[in-house]
Amino acid sequence: MAGKWLQEFGSLLPDCTIPLVCQTMNALDGKGYCPRAEFIAGLLERLPWTKRPTPPTGRILDREFPLCAVARSGANRMLDRLFRSDTKSAS
Repeated sequence: MAGKWLQEFGSLLPDCTIPLVCQTMNALDGKGYCPRAEFIAGLLERLPWTKRPTPPTGRILDREFPLCAVARSGANRMLDRLFRSDTKSAS
């Protein structure tokens, strides 16, 4: 993800490296629980931009996030059980 970020915004981050972007993303990530808007705001605040990017930076996450998200083992089974129990209690 850090490499893709620099591909997209490298011209606005000339003094930035993949390890710096990666370290910043990991610090902001909250182990996957950081809201997207907060994550983007943190990147805009912490990285050494020469100029803030436009259009909104969230678009790169919309394109790339599905490529780096993996469901935890058993997640679908658990969600199916929760859904079934919720539908039973609602009827």
